[in-house]
Amino acid sequence: MQISVFDFAQLHHFENKAEEALFEALADTDETELFEVRFVQALLEFTYPAIREPIIKWLMAPFILLLAIFCYYSIVHFEAVEDSYRELGHTTTFLMIEGFLIRICLLGLALYFMLNEITQIQRSKDLWDYFNDLWNLIDWAPLILLIISLLLSAVDQIRHMAINEIDIRVMHRNDLPDYEHATLQITQFQRYLNAIVCLFLWIKMYYFMRIQRNVAHLITTITEVLIDM
Repeated sequence: MQISVFDFAQLHHFENKAEEALFEALADTDETELFEVRFVQALLEFTYPAIREPIIKWLMAPFILLLAIFCYYSIVHFEAVEDSYRELGHTTTFLMIEGFLIRICLLGLALYFMLNEITQIQRSKDLWDYFNDLWNLIDWAPLILLIISLLLSAVDQIRHMAINEIDIRVMHRNDLPDYEHATLQITQFQRYLNAIVCLFLWIKMYYFMRIQRNVAHLITTITEVLIDM
């Protein structure tokens, strides 16, 4: 039996400046050989449980909630609203209330993650290095596109409500096809936008899965292969 003792020198205190400097250096380094050093492995093994719990609680759980709500919004609610407009000419009160609540939840979660990214930017020493990281761009892309999608959806609903106030039957028949064509184009654009947002969210979910030890090495390997390609 071989026993090794390492003097951490207060590195186990997460508020310690030396600890912060060490982990920032490990996060920024490109020398993967450092992680083969037994001291570094022991340090990461020691701090892993304390780091894993906050990540799951404050980042991964809210993100899973965001992903679930948006999938329901883009797949179920959005299509239900379009079917209601197509069949009834207007949306139901239930769909209006449901859509309002969903948008509020999605907007709140998007702002929550944006604040987290802004905090990371403030802590970053070099702004160029921050945006040069592909994962940081993936963090921002779905949030910005999500807000654009929600704004388009709200504007589209207001437009439908305004049109409902107009008796389309008194309009010239040549105007009606133009209106239907414009509506179809906006709806199709929203579908494309929602699909892109959903893709980015699932990529981000793939990134979060690295916190699970049984798949972390596999995900890292796949990521490196894709980058090299």
